[in-house]
Amino acid sequence: MTIFHSESKGFGDLFVLPVWEGGEIAIDWNGDIEALERGDFNYSGGQRILLLGLGKKCAGRCCMRKSYGAAVLRCVGKEWKKVVFGMPEGISQVGAIEGAMSACYSFDAYKEKGEKIFEEGVFLGADPKVLEDCMLF
Repeated sequence: MTIFHSESKGFGDLFVLPVWEGGEIAIDWNGDIEALERGDFNYSGGQRILLLGLGKKCAGRCCMRKSYGAAVLRCVGKEWKKVVFGMPEGISQVGAIEGAMSACYSFDAYKEKGEKIFEEGVFLGADPKVLEDCMLF
């Protein structure tokens, strides 16, 4: 699996849209809010949207680890190749990246065919230095 950061709003098979407690979208997103309110979670080009609850705005490392890990686990069994994670400012990016990467772990060394969750993970708005540091574990 390839993991990298991006500053542009890239498209993938799934876009993980972080939301604060109370329903406030946690990133600068110009998507169709009315469509989400209607329950239409498909975006242009067939991209799916997963709303990711982050809890209170003061959410720290442990909360981000759980939230982003849960988003990755939601991808198990799907045939999505590219997942784009929105990363709000002011959160523990380390916790979010650790949670996502830890959830991707699968001990399948002795299995004929391991289950691949997705091929490419993009952390939209992540600090490249933080991402590089997280890749070392």
